[in-house]
Amino acid sequence: MSRIMYSDEYFDIYARNTVRCDNAFNTYGQRKSFKSKQALNRGEFILSVYFIKGESNSGKTRLANDVTEHIISYMYEKTGEPWSVYYAATKNALDDYRGEEIILMDESRGTAMTATEWLLLLDPYNASPAAARYKNKPIVASRVVIITSTIEPREFFYFSTKKDTVEEKIDQFIRRLTAYIHVYDVRDDGSQFFGISKPEKADPYRYAIRDKQRYKYSEDDIQWVQMTYDFSPEEKLSRDETITYIVNEVADRNDPDAMLQQDIMDTIKAEEQRIDRKITTLARDIADSAFFDLPRELIQDMFLTLDYKGQGKIQTEYKNAYYKVCLARLRYGYVPESLKKDIHKNKILRGLFNFS
Repeated sequence: MSRIMYSDEYFDIYARNTVRCDNAFNTYGQRKSFKSKQALNRGEFILSVYFIKGESNSGKTRLANDVTEHIISYMYEKTGEPWSVYYAATKNALDDYRGEEIILMDESRGTAMTATEWLLLLDPYNASPAAARYKNKPIVASRVVIITSTIEPREFFYFSTKKDTVEEKIDQFIRRLTAYIHVYDVRDDGSQFFGISKPEKADPYRYAIRDKQRYKYSEDDIQWVQMTYDFSPEEKLSRDETITYIVNEVADRNDPDAMLQQDIMDTIKAEEQRIDRKITTLARDIADSAFFDLPRELIQDMFLTLDYKGQGKIQTEYKNAYYKVCLARLRYGYVPESLKKDIHKNKILRGLFNFS
C-alpha cells in the first residue's frame, strides 16, 4: 500500500478503482495467510515473538523498525520471497491485516486485545482466526510478531487478563515469547546496549505488579502474581549484535532443516533437565532421611557418578533401598551390616543386591 501512496501513477489507478483494489488486496492477503498456515502445519516454520521493552525515547521503536527491515532484506536474499510488515494500530489491532509475514505492534498495550486473542496470536505452532471490527480475519498466520512497550511482559499481559472474562495465567504468555529485549538508555558517551533474555521454566515465585497505572501508588495497588516461568540472565549486546541475533534466529526458525536440528537439541536438553530434577529430588529425599547425615549437595554429586545400568528393573517402592546401598558403597566402600540386615528381611530386596 505504501508503494501505491508514494507513486502518482499507482495512486491514480487506485483512486479510480478503490473498491476493486481493496477487494483484490483482501483476497490476496487471505491466500497468503492460508499458504502460511499450510507451511506452519507442515512444520516449515515456527512463529517468532519478540517483546521489546524500553523507556520513552530509548530507541525501542527504531530498533523494531531496523529489525523488520533487516529480516525482510535477509529473507529475500535467502529465499527470494518478498516479506512485508503490518503496522498494527493500538486499537482494533488486526483490522487491516492482509497476510503480512511480520506484525509490528509499536507502543502497544495489553488491553489492546483480550487475553484469549493474545494467546491465539502468539501461538507458535497454530494459526487461528482473529477478531476484527467489521469482519473477522479467517486466518492470521504471520511468521514474526514484534511488540514494543514501556512496561515489561509480565505486567503487560497482566492487564490483558483483566479485560477477559476468563482468568489466564501469565505463564502462558511468557512461554510464548521467543525472546525479551530490554533497551537501555543511551549513555553519556553515546553508546547503548541491549539485554536479551529467554523465557524458561522456574521454581514457583511471586511477582509484584502495579495494578493501577499512575505515578503515585500505595501498597494496596500491588498485585502479587504466582509464576512458574521467568527470564534467563540477560545477554548484553550492542545494537548491531542485537539485530544480527534476531535476524539469524528468525532465519533458523524458518528453515526446516535448522528447526529439526534444534528440536533434537531441545529434546536432549529437556531429557538432561529431567534427569537433573530427578537426581535433585532423590538427593533431597535421602538427605532428609535419618539414614545418612550428609550434605544434600554432596549426595547430589554422588548420584551423578552412579551407574544406572539395570535400574529400570527395580520397582519404585524399592528404589530408596537401592540408592542407600549405592551411597553406602560410595561413602564406606562397603555396605554396613545393619543395612544388610534390613535388606535381607524382604525377599524381593534380597534378590536385588549382591553383598559378596
